[in-house]
Amino acid sequence: MAQAPLVAAGLDMSTDPLKTWWAEISWRPDGSSSPLLTALQGGLGPDAVVRNLTTKSFATAAVDVPFGWPASFSRLLTLHAAGPLPADVLVDSKIVALDEWYDEGVQHAWRRKAAAHRLTDRYLSDVLANRYDCRRMPLSASFDRLGSTTAMWSLIEAHLARRHSWSVGRTEYRDSDSRRSVIETYPAGQLAAWGFKQRKKPTWPEFARVFAALDMTSFERELACSDDARDAVVCALVALAHAKKSRLLGPEDQHFRSWRGADPRPEVAKEGWIWITETPLQMLLGK
Repeated sequence: MAQAPLVAAGLDMSTDPLKTWWAEISWRPDGSSSPLLTALQGGLGPDAVVRNLTTKSFATAAVDVPFGWPASFSRLLTLHAAGPLPADVLVDSKIVALDEWYDEGVQHAWRRKAAAHRLTDRYLSDVLANRYDCRRMPLSASFDRLGSTTAMWSLIEAHLARRHSWSVGRTEYRDSDSRRSVIETYPAGQLAAWGFKQRKKPTWPEFARVFAALDMTSFERELACSDDARDAVVCALVALAHAKKSRLLGPEDQHFRSWRGADPRPEVAKEGWIWITETPLQMLLGK
């Protein structure tokens, strides 16, 4: 008897429902059929996102949205709420005196790095540059428009935790029965790891060529019209890698701990983690 297919889901998140897309990929572990795009749904508001996450059957869903804000940014808001910033401020685990703020390097390190980007953002950027010869930095949840999507996601997170009893550790969410996982990903970073290094999103012909091993024939019209729909498919492929326990960049990697130079777990637990697979695409799709 054939094994039941493994289902992985991807969600390209936006505050605009018209730009929010959900994708599902079905894969048979016995290799009896090619991976198949079985669902593609756009126009999702927050209520529909929660409904999909809590009612659909999938092993892992990967979402293109930050699960948290940079720890340094959160500290900044807390300090600022109490009044003028103190004479000494913690900048990326280092105490910086107020008088040192005239130094351009100090300002850049804090305003453009520590307060703007999470550990996972900076680590992924470093990995993409050094392993894949590609310069990418995820948008800032602190200072870019992405922050509004992060804020909306925080309400979805609360709904999963309070109304559906999910465990919402920022590196991975688990439902109450531990059957479904939800993780964060970054489609542009994943595409870069698979060799698509140009900054512009791939066109539909480019996308169809790169992902030829994935059967997408039932949804070609939607995919041709929306790069957000295509991003949802990339998210679903990351979810497939997670569900298959393929090689992923994870917060427990020794290389990450060495890169950080200190125990990163307290910050990652607050900020979230971008999951990217290093499994070659053709191997992931079983070709």
